[in-house]
Amino acid sequence: MTGTRRLWITGAIVAALSAAGAPRAAAQSSCTTSSSIRSASARTCTITISTPNASSYTNPKLLSLTVSSTTIDLTVNEAAFVAGETPEAILTLQVQGNRSWVVTASGPAVWTSSGTMAWAAKPVDDLLWSTTSGAAGTPLSVSAATVMSGGATAVVSSTLYWKAALAWETDKPGSYALPVTLTLTTP
Repeated sequence: MTGTRRLWITGAIVAALSAAGAPRAAAQSSCTTSSSIRSASARTCTITISTPNASSYTNPKLLSLTVSSTTIDLTVNEAAFVAGETPEAILTLQVQGNRSWVVTASGPAVWTSSGTMAWAAKPVDDLLWSTTSGAAGTPLSVSAATVMSGGATAVVSSTLYWKAALAWETDKPGSYALPVTLTLTTP
């Protein structure tokens, strides 16, 4: 017999695939080898069985923001009033994401205050932030301002330096607090 030989793959392959949890193959698959090949190893045949969605997955959009502390304590003393601002307080942010991202900061229009003499209208822009120590700082606003941004990354860190503006005439004795909203979004 000259020409080609057909090898028929039947039940044994189907049983092996089924035992391995693969989808059931067709009852018979075939491949053709040349009869002129004398080597046993050259007479092998590769069968490819297509299975739907064998190696597909859906990659979710992942973003994570970690903050070193949930509070920033600002030190107010006579030296701070003389300087016109508190010493810097540090807050470290870490972002992870598999896509581009932006971190913004904002706050309410006025600080909350308590105490009989406290200034009830201390404005949001009396809280200043910067990504560089010793810088003048950017006033916080009710509008979200970008404090850091980047592309897909395993982790990136940034330090924010916070301080509050002080004035002898307006910052009367009392307790003051301003919630800062840090928001992680995609552009």
